[in-house]
Amino acid sequence: RREPASAELVAQDLEQPAKKIVRLMGYVKNIGGAISLFGEWKQRKQFVDTYGKMQFLMPWDPAILEGTTAENCKLDLYIKAEGKRLVRYLALWRRRPAVENLLVQDCGHLVRDWIDKEAQSGCDRGGVPKIPEVNWKEKRPARMLGLNKEEFRRLRQDGWSTADLDRYRLARDAGLTVRLPADMELLRTAEVYNISRMLEEHPKAEFWRTLRYLHRQKADWSALRDYWRMAEQDGMDLTDNLVRWPRNLNAAHQRQINERQAEQERAYAEKRAKEREARRESFAQRAAGLEQYAFELDGLLIRPCADENELIAEGKALHHCVANYAQDHAEGKTAIFFIRKTSAPDEPFYTLEFDEKAKVVRQNRGLRNCDRTEEVKAFETAWLDWVRSMKRVKVCAKSA
Repeated sequence: RREPASAELVAQDLEQPAKKIVRLMGYVKNIGGAISLFGEWKQRKQFVDTYGKMQFLMPWDPAILEGTTAENCKLDLYIKAEGKRLVRYLALWRRRPAVENLLVQDCGHLVRDWIDKEAQSGCDRGGVPKIPEVNWKEKRPARMLGLNKEEFRRLRQDGWSTADLDRYRLARDAGLTVRLPADMELLRTAEVYNISRMLEEHPKAEFWRTLRYLHRQKADWSALRDYWRMAEQDGMDLTDNLVRWPRNLNAAHQRQINERQAEQERAYAEKRAKEREARRESFAQRAAGLEQYAFELDGLLIRPCADENELIAEGKALHHCVANYAQDHAEGKTAIFFIRKTSAPDEPFYTLEFDEKAKVVRQNRGLRNCDRTEEVKAFETAWLDWVRSMKRVKVCAKSA
């Protein structure tokens, strides 16, 4: 049977055992239909909070906490703020009673979101939420959030989210003047992470201008930072406003990327050309050595690769990766042969990789790596028989 998922917290005063003991818990139905209760009647350090996720819940009655040490924990305000993780809240309240001060001052949504964030990330691991965003040494809500009275008033009035609070504190703590509420609207156009990076990586004197520019451009900090870095590498004058603040950032950024890709492709092409030139003589020697295996039968022929350009053309025509075997072929680690129709000897048909020592075919592929047809299989078998018999003839002749 399925074990019941549960969440529990005991509200009790150990010094006053006469106090009422309360256990909040989630219930689920077993396969048999009965409702199960989980565990013992005691407080647990580790718990799983599943309130709000159960298939069946008893109605919540605030009176259940009357007479307990949690009677004034403001759980009703937490629920009003749409908090679902009741057990985590009670665990937090028991460790940090000052949390109720935030709920009384209409900050329940902040507490809710912080608890949810830790629960979803697994940071609390079934224990008491830590919420490092709050200074638990303080008792006054404003100071708990690291704000003065006016800042706290604005937070309540404008309904700041936890992300808004993070944005504001980052900008303020960096020494920037934040005009409320106008600058908060601008701060909201950027993710908290990007604001943090901007303040770390960019002159603070340009922060507000940069933020407004990114908002107009519908771009993020990473795009502008990358554009500036590439422009500087290219020797562009970033003191020129038209260069520093292009009219279309995304287009300017993409142009820089395209130029780099083109340069990389040119460098790669030059490198490959040099490698091909270095292998040219080896390819010619291999072609001469493998020519003895050229064979023709029933409208098909097989011959060795003549040079690397032919190998590249073969891969492009048949849409497979035989060009990657150039180095191994040149060094004698493998042997590449082309199978053609005798009626079209220059038209790619099948590409065969041959192990000269073992006299076996490693692979034989056609268009888009398709497998051999029955005709090609029969031809391959006949060719292998001929190659192997040719070897025996040479050995016999040598012995004689």
